[in-house]
Amino acid sequence: MLKSPLGSSFSNRYSETYQNLGLFQSQTCPARLPVNMMGHPDANVEHPRGQNISPLSCTLSTVSEVTNMEELRSFTNLPNLVVVNFNAQWCNPCRFMRDKFSVIANQYADHSVITVQVDIDRVPRAHQVYGVRTVPTFQLYRGGVRVGEVFGSNDGLLRSSILQNL
Repeated sequence: MLKSPLGSSFSNRYSETYQNLGLFQSQTCPARLPVNMMGHPDANVEHPRGQNISPLSCTLSTVSEVTNMEELRSFTNLPNLVVVNFNAQWCNPCRFMRDKFSVIANQYADHSVITVQVDIDRVPRAHQVYGVRTVPTFQLYRGGVRVGEVFGSNDGLLRSSILQNL
């Protein structure tokens, strides 16, 4: 029997489902949930591995956390499309977009899109150097050149901007 984060016991019949939903500390992508099982708006997004299942069943770990300016500069100079999420812990729209950004990162991982997250409080000069005036801001780079920018918590606009620059 597995215990939920709240301490309730579940039979083996439910344990696999809860592990697939990420409620336990499984770090794998079992990819077993059917589309729309949870009725989540992102459940209709194409699975990053091209299967007809919900991307929410995957552990969302393809987003790199940047901790200093050198790291950020090295990411933005890569020849691949790099999407940088400038955010802050205290920002509610940033928290809303964090999970959506992870789903988008998984969706475009097969297209060699690199996704990076920058907390402007942990990397204080980043917002000045990169011209970020509001959070969340998503900037798209290819080879050190900014090719796109999206302000706010509009995941649809972010997806279309990524598609335009693939």
